[in-house]
Amino acid sequence: MIKAIFTNIKDEHRYLESWIEYHIRLGINLFIIYEDEGSKSHSSIISKYSNVCKIDFYDYILKNDSDEFKDLTCFKHVFDNYTNIDWLIKLDPDEYIILPSDCSSIDDILYPESEKDINQIYLRWKLYNANGFIDSPHNGKYDIKDTYLKSIRYEDLNKDFKANTSNNEYNLGKSFINYKKYKTSFNSRLNPNLISIAFPHIIFNEPNTEEVNGFIINHYITKSFEEFYERLRDKGEYSPIYYRKLGDFFIINPDLIPSIPSIENKYHINIFDFNTKINSKILKLDE
Repeated sequence: MIKAIFTNIKDEHRYLESWIEYHIRLGINLFIIYEDEGSKSHSSIISKYSNVCKIDFYDYILKNDSDEFKDLTCFKHVFDNYTNIDWLIKLDPDEYIILPSDCSSIDDILYPESEKDINQIYLRWKLYNANGFIDSPHNGKYDIKDTYLKSIRYEDLNKDFKANTSNNEYNLGKSFINYKKYKTSFNSRLNPNLISIAFPHIIFNEPNTEEVNGFIINHYITKSFEEFYERLRDKGEYSPIYYRKLGDFFIINPDLIPSIPSIENKYHINIFDFNTKINSKILKLDE
């Protein structure tokens, strides 16, 4: 059974090795990795696993001028070029699949489920904040999962901190899709109407979705302010309709709101200027 993760990455050198190794141990046996334009190459990291696990590495798919959601560009490439995948999920390097306590491998969940009439298995996020870190806790490579141990209860999110004009919804997750089932159902290129507006969370507009108790994704969404700042400065946009802003950090990390004055002084920024889109195409912040 082929259990695959696809992802697009940009300068994920701090986290990529531990993320790959963790999911290999879980039972993932195919990684499809797309390197974003402008990223420092990850090829030396990828090559370390050539004899351990199959990793297909692409450094050109995202080099285009299209305004299409990059995750969708990658998914269309997967759909058009891969036929032998059984289960597929879009996962970022700050997301870790967590198994139920009675499972030793992802096969314990996917093998039984594959015999049911299931289109996708939905994994809810368990959010982790920066655990009080303003500066990155490490200068080089480190294991995110071992570093950030404080999870967030959704009811504790400070949603009164108006970091965006749009409504934020953090009670989300992602789907493991029964890829082979979909692939055998269509003889032509992927029909865009099948893709949910919530892609890549719930990928298809299909009702036949299950959740498995304890099968979740640990999402290390902010890490330190330093790393969140770097991500917005260098990557910024993650969907066609929404831009993260610096203030988003404090929705996830309300305990660091008292540190805003010192952070503004250090980074020469105005966190409360929510009209400023932190995106390299629009504004290049101070190095």
